[in-house]
Amino acid sequence: MKIFWLRFLLAAGLVSLSAGAVASGTLEVALRYPADPDGVRFDRGAGQIEVVLSNRGRQSMGVDVMTVPEPNRDGFLLRNLFDVRTDDGGRVGYLGIDMTLASLEGPYTTIPAGGELVLTVDMMRNYRLRPGGSYEVRMLPVRYLSKTRDNYSLYSPQEIHKLVSEAEPYGALSLRLAPDVEVPPQELNLKQSNDCEEWQLEEFNQAKLLAHSLAAEALSHYDSLFSVEDVGGSFVFGFDASQRYTRWFGADPIANPWEWSQDDSYLFATLLAIPERLESDLLSVTCSCDADGVKPETMAYVQRPIHYIVNVCPAFWDAPSMPEFKDQPSRIGTLVHEASHFEDEMMPIGTMHYAEHYADAVSLATSNRSQAVLNANTYRFYILNQEW
Repeated sequence: MKIFWLRFLLAAGLVSLSAGAVASGTLEVALRYPADPDGVRFDRGAGQIEVVLSNRGRQSMGVDVMTVPEPNRDGFLLRNLFDVRTDDGGRVGYLGIDMTLASLEGPYTTIPAGGELVLTVDMMRNYRLRPGGSYEVRMLPVRYLSKTRDNYSLYSPQEIHKLVSEAEPYGALSLRLAPDVEVPPQELNLKQSNDCEEWQLEEFNQAKLLAHSLAAEALSHYDSLFSVEDVGGSFVFGFDASQRYTRWFGADPIANPWEWSQDDSYLFATLLAIPERLESDLLSVTCSCDADGVKPETMAYVQRPIHYIVNVCPAFWDAPSMPEFKDQPSRIGTLVHEASHFEDEMMPIGTMHYAEHYADAVSLATSNRSQAVLNANTYRFYILNQEW
């Protein structure tokens, strides 16, 4: 009788079962110190950590490699995936690579059932840590599929996105660097000469010009939302939020700039910095796309200590100038995204990767404004100003 009722409910569509629901994988993520020869784990003051991804499910799973640390042969990360803070809560600048892919999905690596993936990260090489300093290290969530990517070969990217889960790394790890720790080289050996063909320079400069125009308009829109009035010798400040502002940045800022929160100041500085960087004659391009570890899907990448150099890859030239559908990578969107990453005297801390997709960035604005104002693609979507 029980089997009959189960079949009836399934046939009627009142209950649904899937292979993923029956035996879905579960990912656990932990940060730890490397072990010494005796297997003891403690902070040696060298800025080295390990990231451990453990598959607690009963079948292999696919993990989005763009959400896990992936040092190249020189020890540089390919994306900023850590939130590193000083004792007083200040964010620490990133020194590694930031890649923008032609697809917001994957690629994926496989972790077998019951298996682990252990990745070693040299935090000294990738972040502005100082000898003798103390820091707290947190990692962004890791995205994964409950089965391997091959199991979803017939699914569209939009369907895959709905199936992806996130594993929040457990807790934070404290680093106390030794006063005499050696500071490793913190810049890539990138080509600084112009290696682009004439047509590439022309198309890059055209995309740069359009990106600057949109970024300047976006800054002007933001500025127009503020008002100040002299009432009896006292200034009264106001802020009249627009739908465009609220969609991407959530709660209103404090109207009085002298009372701005850290989030308000960061938002203003980033919106100001992006058009100035895009307009600057210092902003240049390379077309070799030859940094170690760069993937075939890469649109472009930057390394933050090397100011104003955008390294463009073949996928960039195949992309449209502006997105033609939601989440489509584009030349202008890529330049806005990369310009938000740079760290310089205007903005010493660049943007992060809290939400890559359009819908996720919309949700982030209401769920966590502090992350929204630090999210690279939030500025991309706000500046492109396309509604889908």
